[in-house]
Amino acid sequence: MSWLNLFQESAFLQRINYMKKFNMFILPRLPVFVFFNICFLAVSFVVLLLYTEVYNDCMTWMSYVWTASEFIGLFYLAQFCYFLYLHRVSLEEEFKELERFIKANTGNLEDCTKKLKNLFFNYFQLRKMFLLWLSIIFFSITFGIAAYSTWSYKEPEIRTNSTVLPTQYPIHPKGLKKYCPYSCDDPKYFENQHHLLIYNVLAFAKLLIPAVLSFSVMRGLDIKYMWNRFILRLRLMSTTDHLDFWERLIRYTKDLHPKNQLDTKLRFIIPVLGLAFGFLGGWKSHE
Repeated sequence: MSWLNLFQESAFLQRINYMKKFNMFILPRLPVFVFFNICFLAVSFVVLLLYTEVYNDCMTWMSYVWTASEFIGLFYLAQFCYFLYLHRVSLEEEFKELERFIKANTGNLEDCTKKLKNLFFNYFQLRKMFLLWLSIIFFSITFGIAAYSTWSYKEPEIRTNSTVLPTQYPIHPKGLKKYCPYSCDDPKYFENQHHLLIYNVLAFAKLLIPAVLSFSVMRGLDIKYMWNRFILRLRLMSTTDHLDFWERLIRYTKDLHPKNQLDTKLRFIIPVLGLAFGFLGGWKSHE
């Protein structure tokens, strides 16, 4: 599997050296990732406050272990996304360098196609990695929302004077805190509207924040936009002086990219499987 080459030390050092070549070692948009790291830590900190300040009965050793695991897991998730971000930014610069090379070597089809083939290998293995990662994120979101809604909660029975987020409270009795990591299982806890709101915000934030971070790393749902944009720029660069060269180069570039990929189709199937497993598991737990 070619995308595994991204995790080799030599491949990563090659990317770092490539970015140094274009004075990109201090990467742009670094504050975005710092912001998301702060969001992760802030969410976990609020959870810790709920355990220690709001409701003292929640102070158990499992509560602290759960909070500590959130700090560690979310931190490494952010670092992995930043690792993928390094590759994407570096690859974008590599496309720009190839454009400059083609412009300077117009008419030399052999050298241009050789460099284009090397670039396509780097692009294609990164795209496979991104599609796999996005499939995992989609599955975790859909499965998490389905399980959150059906596994641990029952229909809302609490009525408040004002409208809040759609809310359900734990179905399991007090004392089984393993089913409810964010707060106590006592229904009285949720009679407070602020506790109710915080509970739901924290639960959904843990599902949605990693997805938002992953989408920002990819700048969308797929990095194929790089290849399509490169073809468009080739068309804009073409001139009538070397018409045969440009036509052959553009045709070669379009034929190089596979038309249909199983990875792309699985990206739409996996979220459906996540919903199915989440709902089926939740309904099964109530039988």
